[in-house]
Amino acid sequence: MTKRWFIIGCNLLIMLGYSTAYIWQGELGQGGWAGQDLVLTQWSFLVIHIALIFALGWIKERTREIRQSYIIAALLVSLIGHGLCIYNGAANAAWN
Repeated sequence: MTKRWFIIGCNLLIMLGYSTAYIWQGELGQGGWAGQDLVLTQWSFLVIHIALIFALGWIKERTREIRQSYIIAALLVSLIGHGLCIYNGAANAAWN
C-alpha cells in the first residue's frame, strides 16, 4: 500500500469512527429536536478534522504526492462526512 492510500484510508476511517459514534448516540434516545446539538457537535468535529487535513496538505516541505493525498482526503472526508451529518440529522428528526 502506498503512502497516498494510507493517508486517505486513515482519514476516512477516523471520520467513519466518530460519525458512527454520533449516529449511535443519536439512536440511544437523543433524537428529535434534542438531536440538533448532537448533529452540531458532529458537524463541528468534522469541520475541525477537514481544516486539519487541509493544513497538513499545505505544508510545503512535503512531497507533491503527499500534499495531494491530504487534499484528496480532505475532499473525501468533507463529502462523505457531511452526508453522514445529514443522515444523522434526518434520522434524529424522523425518530421523534
